[in-house]
Amino acid sequence: MLKVFLLPDSFKGSLTSSQVSDAISKGIKSVITDVEIISYVIADGGEGTVDAFVSAVNGSKSKYDTVDAYLKPIKVEVGILDQSTVVIEVASVVGLNMYDITKRNALKATSYGVGVLLSKLKDEGYRNIIIGLGGSCTNDGGMGLLQALNWRFFDDNDELLPPQALSLAKIKRIDNTGVIDMSGINLIVASDVDNPLLGSNGATMIYGPQKGANKQVLEQLEFGMRNYVEVMKELGLMIDRAKGAGAAGGLGAALIGVLKADKHLGIDLLLQYIQLESKLDNNCVVISGEGKTDSQSLMGKVVSGIANITKKRNVPFYLISGCVDLDDLSLNKLEVKKAYAIRDIAINDQDSFINAYELIINVAKTLASTYLI
Repeated sequence: MLKVFLLPDSFKGSLTSSQVSDAISKGIKSVITDVEIISYVIADGGEGTVDAFVSAVNGSKSKYDTVDAYLKPIKVEVGILDQSTVVIEVASVVGLNMYDITKRNALKATSYGVGVLLSKLKDEGYRNIIIGLGGSCTNDGGMGLLQALNWRFFDDNDELLPPQALSLAKIKRIDNTGVIDMSGINLIVASDVDNPLLGSNGATMIYGPQKGANKQVLEQLEFGMRNYVEVMKELGLMIDRAKGAGAAGGLGAALIGVLKADKHLGIDLLLQYIQLESKLDNNCVVISGEGKTDSQSLMGKVVSGIANITKKRNVPFYLISGCVDLDDLSLNKLEVKKAYAIRDIAINDQDSFINAYELIINVAKTLASTYLI
């Protein structure tokens, strides 16, 4: 019996990973009855990361109290993978999509709540903490996270600074005596972002605009981040040198550069937990997809991560995406047998968003009747 593995990313703004899989499954089963469908929730570090890892190992979820980007009390779901391992999403604590764009304030947003959550999980005895590092609305370089772990930042009047990005430019002295010891915790960052902390390709300039920052605010944030880096150097911490330091508004700088977290591509880490490679054989095909397949898909995203495994196992690989903006040469590098875009059969862009579920069913029927029978 043919086994079809469904591993699509979400179609952002339209369907979750699970909904995409459900639509593909319906389309295939309407054409082929003698088929085994195996689907997994897929994410690469942003929204849906907790669900993806929990799905991979049949884990569970638990709720924890913390605070959001503006210090409002909230409850967030944490994925429990085993007795010592948990997974959290930055996007569920200080997520960009938690706030309307008119209410986002990068100068006042803080990563403090992420640090609160890390501290609680440490106290509960978890020793492996996976941190999905996508979709943050903060731009504080992880200063807030560190403050939740008892790091103290002072201005030139030796006054304690509040946990917000506005404080970065005012840091004169840092006291890291008496901080919560995280050295016994294996922190694992799941992220596909390699941006540096500073500069034109850094956390502020690349991602700041989507967090509500105009040109003036961007310059203010960048100035503050540079000051933060310089004062950290006095402690011997070169936080701007960590690969991926610019992820999640500079949270990567604090997690990787200060707390010595290990960084992994989110999709590669998830596929290890799924144990995908060991499950594939000559009687399998794999179908993935995403909202938009383009040049970014080739750089550590979901599709390229899955392609690395299907190529190694010589398993046919298909894509069903919202739209496909890659030439045949690039698709051949991924060894994609056929890439379908629902935009090609939709009336217009709006139709491809609103009716994505039905469109995916129709495309999956075509794929099944053409290649799987």
